Amino acid sequence: WGKPLLKTALDHHMSGDLVSAEKVYRAAIKTGYLHPAIFSNLGVICKNSARTEQAIKLYKKAIEVSPSDPNAYTNLGNSYKDLGQLDQALSSTLKSLELKPDNPDALINLAGIYKDLGQLDDALAATLKSLELKPYDTDAFMNLGWIYKELGQLDQARRSTPNTVERT
Repeated sequence: WGKPLLKTALDHHMSGDLVSAEKVYRAAIKTGYLHPAIFSNLGVICKNSARTEQAIKLYKKAIEVSPSDPNAYTNLGNSYKDLGQLDQALSSTLKSLELKPDNPDALINLAGIYKDLGQLDDALAATLKSLELKPYDTDAFMNLGWIYKELGQLDQARRSTPNTVERT
């Protein structure tokens, strides 16, 4: 029963019907079908509807079901960051990158965590690595300009800022 429910939930999710998707994800869980996508996707719905604590529980369940899923760790790190729990955010995001080192989204999340921790050199390194992997990421360019500005490297900040305008 669980597999067809997952497909139905994914269809609802992809079409933007999040209320139906959530109901079907939860129905799949009740059948005992333990697929990491159910927990991760339900976690995303919860996080995006300001239920971050619930999202964290779901991401942890996704990790319990599939400990080698880098996306679950990335999502968990994002949720911890949203709550200001930067040590947990850092730990989860680093675990994600241990599992999948070339994930530009996890790297830009890592840069944001380092930025919030005041570790600007580490934030810069993570942002630059993210841009190597995803060269047209406007969020990364915006972060890059801010980091250079905070580091007092105004020429670098000016050079990186037009990239965000050109690419948007």
